[in-house]
Amino acid sequence: MKKASVQYFRKHKYLYLGVSIIMILLLATVLILPSFKESSVVSHEGLRSYFEEYLAEYSKLVEENGPLLDQGIVEGYSESGSHNLTFHWQRPYQIEGVISETHGAMLSFNHSNSMAFTISDFSLPIEYYVWPAMVADPSGLPSIRVLKASTYYHLDSYVSADGVLTYVDPGANLMYTGPGYAFRFSKGGLLIIFGSLTEKSGLILKGSNLKEDWSRLQADFDSLSRFLWDCGEILNETTIKSIDTKYRLPLQLEKMSARLKNGAYADNPNLFMEDYEELKTVCTSETTLSKVLGDYYEMQGTASPTMVEKILDILNSPIVTAIVAAAVGGIIGAYLERRSSRIKRKTQAPTQMKR
Repeated sequence: MKKASVQYFRKHKYLYLGVSIIMILLLATVLILPSFKESSVVSHEGLRSYFEEYLAEYSKLVEENGPLLDQGIVEGYSESGSHNLTFHWQRPYQIEGVISETHGAMLSFNHSNSMAFTISDFSLPIEYYVWPAMVADPSGLPSIRVLKASTYYHLDSYVSADGVLTYVDPGANLMYTGPGYAFRFSKGGLLIIFGSLTEKSGLILKGSNLKEDWSRLQADFDSLSRFLWDCGEILNETTIKSIDTKYRLPLQLEKMSARLKNGAYADNPNLFMEDYEELKTVCTSETTLSKVLGDYYEMQGTASPTMVEKILDILNSPIVTAIVAAAVGGIIGAYLERRSSRIKRKTQAPTQMKR
């Protein structure tokens, strides 16, 4: 019995070898493929797309609200109007983007007659690209913390950040309207931005390098915030609030819809509640609010896929199909080649014996 098994294995060893190779490839694919996830860091193309959308959205806001912006001039009670929005009329053409590999990204721009758009990567946190004089070790430094707020923190003159650790919380957004950079270092100090810093002279810096924070949708949010800020000296607070509600509502609904679909809320109910509270500030429709809540609860009630379902999903992917097809094709080819060689040897043997 044992001898017969050995002979059978020898006879069909290529078949066993082929099956073993396929099993190893499938196992390796199931174990390794999930680790090759698409990077969550914004790409060069993504950063460029963000800025293009930022400019386009700002222009759209100016054009759609032009009569409202110029109403004071038309009616003679103000000299301020759309002509005050220099960001719209003096378009930036020299743009530099930098993506940190560890923390944050930025866009710097100026109003030049020549056009250029360069993007590079940076190994250190993004703050060191703008302020290379910062210290590396914050040990012993007293700290200042800037908390999250619903509006911009306005800085109209630069801040000397020497000798302190300045920490800008996520959701804390700074708007600097003075000349040069908002922060200056000469004797050491450290600035860590997890929120954002916008300088009217030409800088958008965020403490995030993630795709979502530099997406085209986020560009619409950021451009709206910048536009409303620039309108502060042209329109009254009630009108600004009305414009904000008009444009922010569809953006917020789109963001929440995307996060429901991509599962961002699945294990993070706090994120949903944060977005929902923000939605309530611009949405007065109980029907809309109820629908959003209903969609969220429906998503929470959907069971997560089991391990077997995940494995089957991987096995059904095009890359696995290609691997299996290549392996099977290789095995069949080797088998046919070997069989052809055997047939040739058998047909040649009688001829040699006759000679």
